[in-house]
Amino acid sequence: MTVAAMLCAAPLRAQGAGKEIFLAKCAKCHGENGVPRRIAKGAPNFTDPQWAIPLEQIERSVREGKGNDMLPFKSKLDPGQIKVVAEFVQALNAQARAQTRND
Repeated sequence: MTVAAMLCAAPLRAQGAGKEIFLAKCAKCHGENGVPRRIAKGAPNFTDPQWAIPLEQIERSVREGKGNDMLPFKSKLDPGQIKVVAEFVQALNAQARAQTRND
């Protein structure tokens, strides 16, 4: 696979498997579109253009959890699933930043 093909594949994976996993495992607290529900007090709004977190940090949060509020998913998702969920979260944010630039 060429480098260009690999770079294009990540957003496609994130939109497919990442979205599916996000909706099944994360949307209860983080909302279907990345805007947190009231149950997730203090959770970031993934669609806030000011929220920009490196992929590795998102993966770590999914894998290890965050504080007492977000439980770790390392026993529920394999590393590939964690990666595509993190890519999906990043894609939500990238879409919000692009929309802000276009407004």
